[in-house]
Amino acid sequence: NGAGKSTLINIASGVYKPDEGQILLEGKEVVLNRCSDAQEMGIVTVFQDLALVDGRDLASNIFLGREPTRGIVVNYQAMVREALIIMHKVTHNVPPPRQLVGSMSGGQRQAVALSRALSQPGRLIFMDEPTAALGVRESRKVLDLILSLKEEGCSVVIASPNLRHVFPVADRIAVLRGGRSVGIRNTCDTNYEEITKLIVGAEML
Repeated sequence: NGAGKSTLINIASGVYKPDEGQILLEGKEVVLNRCSDAQEMGIVTVFQDLALVDGRDLASNIFLGREPTRGIVVNYQAMVREALIIMHKVTHNVPPPRQLVGSMSGGQRQAVALSRALSQPGRLIFMDEPTAALGVRESRKVLDLILSLKEEGCSVVIASPNLRHVFPVADRIAVLRGGRSVGIRNTCDTNYEEITKLIVGAEML
């Protein structure tokens, strides 16, 4: 915690501008001046603060700014139908579609944010602590979802201090400490002890 994970994701999502360095996407340098730049390049993000609108319902949050229309009118029924299909992929605890997000539990809000990311076409998905507010059963479903996204050819980057959730899904683990990268390991070549030492700086003692 406090290592710079969320800041790095915000930079890679176009929220913050970097002070220095490069952002490379498929080997080519890209400049992200705003979130829409990242979205146009197929970068989708589930932010740690979830970035939800409390005064709107489940479906409206999932399709915020991308509402399906019939002519010039929002097709609310179609939006609800698609939203529920996506939500069932993420969680067993799906709230009523007209319930305001502000009255939902932490786990339900997390599921709405994940569903919004899945509803967008993307080749790279950033997830900032996607299981932080979830119980064991819901966390397992999110981890299974990440594995499914990998099988579909989507790259997923997870920021998480929970190694029990990282090891089962990650191909590589990068450790940040004090805002700097202190090690990158292939998951198959490392273990909990080595990664923990990198996190706490034990290798410097």
